[in-house]
Order: sequence, then structure tokens, then C-alpha cells
Amino acid sequence: MRNPDPNAPAWVAVAREFAGDGTTPAGILRRVRDREPGSLSGGLIVTGLVMGFGVPIRTAMDTVRWQGLGAGHSMTDDELNELLAPYF
Repeated sequence: MRNPDPNAPAWVAVAREFAGDGTTPAGILRRVRDREPGSLSGGLIVTGLVMGFGVPIRTAMDTVRWQGLGAGHSMTDDELNELLAPYF
């Protein structure tokens, strides 16, 4: 995991706290969502993944399909974990 950009969204610091305990990326993002409501809305998830974890923008943009962000999203936890595992 690389050092985050100091301008990354605030949720990145919370996620990095959880990243060191073996939690999956989906588990981390769920914990962030529950602890910081609204922190993963809109483009904040993409921005945070790019700036805070070095996720390529195209990969980060795919995460907005994750079902943990709300109804109507199609990406499962397993798919999200596979997508983000190299960066967490």
C-alpha cells in the first residue's frame, strides 16, 4: 500500500486503519461506509481509491458498481475484493 496523497478524501485515513488487520477490501469499505455515512458517495470512492491507494482510475471507476453502495448495483463483494486486492 503506497502513501496516500495528502489531499485524498478523509475516508482514506479511516480505511487505512482497517486495511492492516486482514479485512477484505469490501469489508473495509463497508466499515468506512458504516462509520462515516456519505463518505463513499458520488466520486468520493473513486477519488479516494486513486489518491489514497494508488488504484488506477479505470479500476477505481469500476467500483461504483459495487452492491455495497446501494440498490441496483451489480458488483458483488467477491468481485470487488478481486478487483482491489492488489492495492490494499
